Amino acid sequence: MLIRQSVQQFRKINDFDHFERVINYHQLNDTGRQFVEKFILEKIGDLDNKNARVAREWLRWQIDDDYIFYAQDDQVNCAVMTPVLRAKKFWDKKEFDWVDEFVSYQDVFIKEMESLYNQQKFSKNGLYVEFLPNGTQVERNIGIEYQGAWNVFQFLTRGYQDDTAQLLVPETVKILRSKVKRFREHATYSYTTPNSHIEAHNGEDNKRLRVILPLIGTEGSRMRVSDEWVYHQAGNLFIFDDSFEHEVWNEGNSTRLILIIDIWHPDLSDEEIQFYDVLEKESYKMGLIQRYYDKGIDLDEQERIISELATNMTEPTAEYEQNILTSDKTVYSDTANADSCKQNEIDKLQDL
Repeated sequence: MLIRQSVQQFRKINDFDHFERVINYHQLNDTGRQFVEKFILEKIGDLDNKNARVAREWLRWQIDDDYIFYAQDDQVNCAVMTPVLRAKKFWDKKEFDWVDEFVSYQDVFIKEMESLYNQQKFSKNGLYVEFLPNGTQVERNIGIEYQGAWNVFQFLTRGYQDDTAQLLVPETVKILRSKVKRFREHATYSYTTPNSHIEAHNGEDNKRLRVILPLIGTEGSRMRVSDEWVYHQAGNLFIFDDSFEHEVWNEGNSTRLILIIDIWHPDLSDEEIQFYDVLEKESYKMGLIQRYYDKGIDLDEQERIISELATNMTEPTAEYEQNILTSDKTVYSDTANADSCKQNEIDKLQDL
């Protein structure tokens, strides 16, 4: 009923089934569904509510077959795009008042990362280890082509916090959660050996920004983001939008070690972060169920563990596992007109 009322508030859009499909795709539990329906009715359905501007355009894109969204050329291979978010390849770190204090803890990060390295806790050969809630370890492919050696230790990821991994980097976790504003609960230590190349690829989602803090062995390491470049320097944090195509080289003589974390896009309101947090955490559960099945875990055990992963609507989670909605919609690339078209889509609200 709430969703049907929200449809009526959009006026031009009257396909109730489209709304239901968006909501049902996430297989929300009762608490999550109630929250999402209420958000759509009270926030998205209120066209004067600026704190739901991005979510409103995202939902319209999901349900309106006539909606056209223009992305920049090097974003078109990003799997999940949200309209009207500002698209900048690199962001000025001065816009984020927590950065200087965060960088001041780099000695702590180095100490814990070196400990991981010495204990050989990093995954190898393009894999990362995911710990399921019952302690089962699953090796998953990073899914990006590379040459040389690229190994990672992922300790916060995709809505489920791995206690086993966190115990190995307790100070890092504490700092991330207490010092990084709008932290998206995704964090990885990563290293590449000399003469390594991570080939061009796009991130999964433009609702996040990726923060890189180079720590050790940065000489000869560089990154291309679209047509712009950054050269890694120890302690010189930078922030970029990884929905743009990017690739990395380590052409130095040392193993390069860095810390990677995600933050929510600055254009999202706190209310929208909470909304997406609920949707993404539920999608993550869907991925868990599939991986339990792949590992042959008993169904009763699956249900018990999944039921304990209650939706938390107050803390942000990491990037979601799957596309929000299976759709044949096209993201059009037209760099010259991208900004003006984006503004036109925002202005369409005034016509409703």
